[in-house]
Amino acid sequence: MYQIGHIIIYYFKYKESELNMGENSCIDRCVSKYWHVTNLIGQLLGSGRPPM
Repeated sequence: MYQIGHIIIYYFKYKESELNMGENSCIDRCVSKYWHVTNLIGQLLGSGRPPM
């Protein structure tokens, strides 16, 4: 994923410098899911329960 991000950032040229509304909402959903899962993992590790 890290390498793909660098490929996208460095090798593709974008016509616009700003994100459009669809791109912003997509990023918001992705970040929200990431933090939700990170929070769940933190709770599981903090409670000492074995993983599901």
